[in-house]
Amino acid sequence: MNRKILLIGLALAAVLMATPYVGMAHACTTSQPVNGVYFPTGVFSSLKITTVSAKLQIWDVVAPMAWSGGISGAGNYVGRWYVYNHDSPDMKIYGVGEWTLSATVDGKAGTLKIIGISVSTETTTNGCWTIICGTGGLAHLHGGGTYSEDLTIMPPLPAYPYTGQVHFDPKIGNQHSTRDFS
Repeated sequence: MNRKILLIGLALAAVLMATPYVGMAHACTTSQPVNGVYFPTGVFSSLKITTVSAKLQIWDVVAPMAWSGGISGAGNYVGRWYVYNHDSPDMKIYGVGEWTLSATVDGKAGTLKIIGISVSTETTTNGCWTIICGTGGLAHLHGGGTYSEDLTIMPPLPAYPYTGQVHFDPKIGNQHSTRDFS
């Protein structure tokens, strides 16, 4: 029971941390819609599974990923997935992760760091994403959105459709968007 409360608390904390960033794109009058697909470009480059109990596993994942559409680019995904009831049809996965991409948005190129949280079952994945910082032409890009996938009709490698809003802030007074994350 305590572990279930911990999982719910972690998922809620991630949502609360991401909420201010997601709303930022919607508050700007110059925001633009983005949509597309993000997908793995290969197998996990790292996967560590820790069994906490008979019902809970923690998966630490690193995988090559690409985004296409309004946000286009390639890089890596690093995530932690809390897998509850891993050997049951009632399985749930609570995921928190981050993509680091060499990307292009609206003709501008740079590096983006995007965080995401998700809840998955055997048949669906639903989540939200938020741009937390960028470099180069994407240094002042902000935004966020959602993604989902029906895993029952998935091709051999999943492709997760995303949608959202992004905008470029003026360069003045935007210290959090120019952090170096190398």
